[in-house]
Amino acid sequence: MRMKTSRFSKGVLCLLFVLSLLLYLSGCAGMENYTKKFKKTPKANVAFFADSTIALIGDAEIGLTKDDAIYTREFFKLTEPEEQQLYGLLAETKRLMSAMVNYSVRIVTIAETAPSQKARVKLYADFLDTREDWIESRLRLGDTHYRSVVENVRAQKTFLDALRQAQPIISAYGRYAELLIERIDTATEALVFKMDTKIDVKYKGVVVYHEGLREEKFRVLEALKYLDRSYRGFQGAYDLMLDTYAIRSLKLLPAEGKFPNEAQLQAIGKHLMGRLDNIDRIEKEIDNDWITYRKTHIELDRKHDELIAQSNRARLIFLAWIRAHAKMASGTVAPAEWFDIDDVPVQLLRLGTSALPIPIPGF
Repeated sequence: MRMKTSRFSKGVLCLLFVLSLLLYLSGCAGMENYTKKFKKTPKANVAFFADSTIALIGDAEIGLTKDDAIYTREFFKLTEPEEQQLYGLLAETKRLMSAMVNYSVRIVTIAETAPSQKARVKLYADFLDTREDWIESRLRLGDTHYRSVVENVRAQKTFLDALRQAQPIISAYGRYAELLIERIDTATEALVFKMDTKIDVKYKGVVVYHEGLREEKFRVLEALKYLDRSYRGFQGAYDLMLDTYAIRSLKLLPAEGKFPNEAQLQAIGKHLMGRLDNIDRIEKEIDNDWITYRKTHIELDRKHDELIAQSNRARLIFLAWIRAHAKMASGTVAPAEWFDIDDVPVQLLRLGTSALPIPIPGF
């Protein structure tokens, strides 16, 4: 009887063990399915990317105009080579920024209208495959390399992976933008130098007279200082007054080696004051031209600073956009971190071919 009971107990224990194992395995499978179903997967937040791109481009002030110019207007000629060069480069910058907006809006359209990941990838690859010729020629990727990037995009299973595979094109786009900004900086310096020279040529006579009058006034004032000291008996003051060569009437001076008497000193003082009055009168006659000359240079400096500021802003916009695209494609969860212009790394500000993930022929 004991033997039968023992065997029965062992059988029950084995059955319970098997049932427990089955329940555990089924629970693991259920948990795995639950995890797969509710696990948060990275998605491309293209809507935020597009909205931020539009806002970013809206802050850019790119242009060359003389509408707000007062003094430099006559020295700015859109028909001359330097102006045409800079105007064309700035227009190209606007065109690039417009292409950035078009790209951003297009990927939003793809994300919102395509019914599946596969359809989004196809539409995106088709969009890249039908790029405009002017963009391709500036990227300098070469048709073979560009085609291989597009094919890599087309082979992806998710839209996010497709965006990630397209990053070499975006990086090449940024490289061209950086070269364009460098050309703008060079063209700006050439134009400012030309206008600066034009201003100096026009006002050359005014500058020469103004500088000459300043020197003459200084000599007269020096002579008056030493005349006062001569009145007060300072030894050597009279000789120092003569060394200024401010006295133009030799008959006012005593014989060589003699010291002037009081009447002669008064006559010399009257002569020097008369010269000072004449200098002031001439200065007033050319004062308007001198002020215009100075204001013209000041306005040119201001326009120069504005162009440099535009250039720097455009550089940061391009680099921030490239970085934002890379972060979006990598699945960065917090989109607010994508477009922080003030946080663009220094290495991006020095963007070169070594910073790109693919070689660019011709650089």
